[in-house]
Amino acid sequence: MTTNTFLRAVTVVLILILSATAALAHTVSGRVNDASGEPIAFATIVLLKADSTIMAGGMCNEQGVFSVTCNEAGSFMLQVSFVGYENLSQQVTVSGDTNVGTLT
Repeated sequence: MTTNTFLRAVTVVLILILSATAALAHTVSGRVNDASGEPIAFATIVLLKADSTIMAGGMCNEQGVFSVTCNEAGSFMLQVSFVGYENLSQQVTVSGDTNVGTLT
């Protein structure tokens, strides 16, 4: 096998692996507002399994919008926290890309 053929084969295998990994990823997105409807900028988002294993995490942007990527489908607890606000928890079922809407 020549070097070029080997490099092409390795490249094809890497592309297939990366494609398969990307296909397994699920995005959970939404928005976080306070009781008056104002966005909570930079709130912390955590997606937890039933045994409290962290599956994904992230932070809202300036408009309170978030998007976290989880490599597993299933039922999870979505927790939102920010200093000065009461923590929010909501059960979510992740199957493909999931938008949880606006959380208050």
